[in-house]
Amino acid sequence: MTNRSKKAAKKTRKNAAIRARQAINGSVFRIQTPPGSLRRSAGLFPDQLASLSYSSLRSAQRWTREKKAPKSIEALLQFRALGAIEDPAFKGWFFSKGQLVAPNGVSVTPGLIEGLTLVHQQNRWQRLRMAELEAKIRRLDEAVDHWRQKSGQIAAANEG
Repeated sequence: MTNRSKKAAKKTRKNAAIRARQAINGSVFRIQTPPGSLRRSAGLFPDQLASLSYSSLRSAQRWTREKKAPKSIEALLQFRALGAIEDPAFKGWFFSKGQLVAPNGVSVTPGLIEGLTLVHQQNRWQRLRMAELEAKIRRLDEAVDHWRQKSGQIAAANEG
């Protein structure tokens, strides 16, 4: 493969990925590129596709040759090639360079997600501790009110 054809192939894969990301509509991610080019952009040969999809090599070769594959296989290739997530709850989200990218462009790393779990646990502990302290404050307020009443009674008795 010449240097020029390598550049053209790389550009084709890049354009396919861009078009695929732009094709997000409705609640399902749809790819506007043929499955064969999607397979190539996923970087898979028929034997790898067969292994990844738990299918026979013959089926993978047929999908490649006919540029047509079952929707489940296309979804698998979308995820492999583009990081696309085919789930209505994650409409517009995709994976890129080890990060989960939101439709607004904000990226989330696995470390950040783990950190959020820790922060959530700390917040839960702080809420429990705050509830305990609020209960103590209520008991102290009740004690202060009780002593104010007692001191008022004592002052009234001394005056009378």
